[in-house]
Amino acid sequence: MKVGHAFGISVDELPGGRWRLRWRQWEEQPGGGRRRAQKSLMAYSVDERKRLEVEIEQALSRRGWYAPDRQKARPASLNLEEVALSWLQFKVGIRGVAAGTRRNLAGSMGRFFGAVREVHGLGKDQVVPGELLVPRTVTEAALRLRVRYAESTVYKVLTATHEMWTWAADQPEYAALARPPHNRETVVPLPPLMEAPELYATWAECDAMLRRMTQQRSRRVATIMRYTGLRVSQVLHIFHEDFDLDGCTLAIRTGKSRREKSEHRTVAVSPHLVTDLGEWIASCPPGPLFPRGGDVHAPMSDTGTTSAHVVEAWRAATTAGEVREDVWMPPDRRKGRPNHVFRASFQGFLGDEEVKDSVIDFLVGHAPVSTRGRHYARPGLAAQRKAVGIIPAIDWTGEPSTNVIQLRRNQRTL
Repeated sequence: MKVGHAFGISVDELPGGRWRLRWRQWEEQPGGGRRRAQKSLMAYSVDERKRLEVEIEQALSRRGWYAPDRQKARPASLNLEEVALSWLQFKVGIRGVAAGTRRNLAGSMGRFFGAVREVHGLGKDQVVPGELLVPRTVTEAALRLRVRYAESTVYKVLTATHEMWTWAADQPEYAALARPPHNRETVVPLPPLMEAPELYATWAECDAMLRRMTQQRSRRVATIMRYTGLRVSQVLHIFHEDFDLDGCTLAIRTGKSRREKSEHRTVAVSPHLVTDLGEWIASCPPGPLFPRGGDVHAPMSDTGTTSAHVVEAWRAATTAGEVREDVWMPPDRRKGRPNHVFRASFQGFLGDEEVKDSVIDFLVGHAPVSTRGRHYARPGLAAQRKAVGIIPAIDWTGEPSTNVIQLRRNQRTL
């Protein structure tokens, strides 16, 4: 007997890795009669879906109806911060989100609960009860958030809050909570408008920054980022054998999300990258191109040094009037991400050149947006080579002298 079909249990797969289980069962009526009623339940993982299918089938075959074990707790007895913590544990344990995403979600929930405490006059050591999780509280908290944060930050906070609320409402232990509104736009604003295309750095600005990098290792890392659009952590984990200099391809070993980590994709790289760094790459021994100090077999794991050199170069180029500060330190962002400027420029330039989104997403490691891209077709090497072939070479004109000696903290004895 196949699970899920004996009693008419249907399973609908929804976006975001969710499943809705539906079935019909008899229910007793107040007048003494019975009627068939349709029931539904949400599952958030494959294992949970299979477990619920078995439980529902067994309950229907044994007594003719199924109901999840739900606590009789009142909303006031629930601690919303504990609910949010359970949701974060679910995101990490079941969904496998990265540590950075987990920190961002935790920060969003911290901002939300801080605003809720202000709205209801609660102290930092007081519990935020479950009865406060209603649309009115979310709306009032949003007004407090808009006073302190940019629209993009408020949108992220409210999006995380709605996701947590939707997840909690489907958990039996939190059945006492009020259901979230069916239309999420009643509590979550529309996404903020994207910045003007001119906001990302031009190739001339990126090249001006690269010319001011005097630390050789960091300059090579930044050069690869400029040609490939990869994150600094991905560049530091490139091995000598990942590069095919003759074929102009690169194998990507790591990624940010769980999906990207599991996909060891091979992408085409610009021939200009081979021209600039091919001789050095060919001379490197097998293993990581950027080994950890003292261990030639392990790649660097600390991105802080490279990031510091990148920021230093951006500031120098800005002071010289060659770079706009807004492109590497946006005014509406509390914490700038200078390492991502190359990634943004890479995608913005290819988008302006009308390269297909599927090709750009594959090159930088973003998740495909279509079913065909997720399960069937991936951009071929010909389409990738055509895209990276339009990336201009770095303008090294006016490059600083390699004889310059920078006295750093560990060189003060010279």
